[in-house]
Amino acid sequence: MIRINRSALALVGLGIVCASPFTQASLARAQDAVAIRSNGEATYINGGIGDNEISYMRENGPKYSLRMEFSERGSGEFVTGVNLDISNPSGKSVFALDSAGPLTDVMLPPGQYRVRASYEGKTETQEVSIDGAGRGGKDISFHWKGSETQ
Repeated sequence: MIRINRSALALVGLGIVCASPFTQASLARAQDAVAIRSNGEATYINGGIGDNEISYMRENGPKYSLRMEFSERGSGEFVTGVNLDISNPSGKSVFALDSAGPLTDVMLPPGQYRVRASYEGKTETQEVSIDGAGRGGKDISFHWKGSETQ
């Protein structure tokens, strides 16, 4: 016969009851943190700090035509504070964000774009062709070399 300590059982039950609202509250905070915003002509979400925000961003990413990830090369650690600028073929900026990352999803109309991302004084550029959201959307990543002191 197995004997169960009533105090231990009560603590387990309390943990189960408390875990559900905590998880729901965390997901609600993640949704608030990465709320849909508009910047000029484009709608976007920006975030990805913590597991709840990452899950929310990954789940909602297919709604956007361009999905970007910013990290350090080697360690793969996400980075924030990326200066982001997206321009059309004529060089006109159609989207800019001073503090992007680690994940940024943008809804752009179909077309050709140049994506310029700067982090700690280093700039990377990628050309991208957008067909639409979902499967027609594009996923791109920017990876910067970590600092020399790491």
